[in-house]
Amino acid sequence: MPEQTIKFADLGLPVDRDYVVYEFWTKKYLGVRTGDFVSPELPPKGVQIYAIREKLDRPQLVSTSRHISQGAVDLKDVAWADQSNTLSGKSDVVQGDPYELVIRTPRTYALGATTIDGKAVLPTVEGELLRFDIVPATTGEISWTINFSREK
Repeated sequence: MPEQTIKFADLGLPVDRDYVVYEFWTKKYLGVRTGDFVSPELPPKGVQIYAIREKLDRPQLVSTSRHISQGAVDLKDVAWADQSNTLSGKSDVVQGDPYELVIRTPRTYALGATTIDGKAVLPTVEGELLRFDIVPATTGEISWTINFSREK
């Protein structure tokens, strides 16, 4: 299938907002988009699955790797605390199955301490994306906390 322009209005999304677009299989971040985005050419029998999230002016979860829904199956709780500039949550994970949290961080925020399942974790940084990777030791629920400072 050739490259196609996907219009947010055709998806029933409000057109007066910016959206963050992320493709699951390729782990490709298409960035912040207004109005539409371009879906690259799809090879025969290829599949693309996009997370389209309203852009926030603070760090936000963009995707997880557990399921093609990018969070609907595994996320049990996600919260932002304005006073402490902390993004936290709980996720269901599977023993030995690599798990990734993908976080978009605006330039006005700097990463602080991060813990996942009680252990300090450092991300891989790709522009405004932070990728936190773990391999769970057990099946069950993990808690994660990502602290930020706000730059002036």
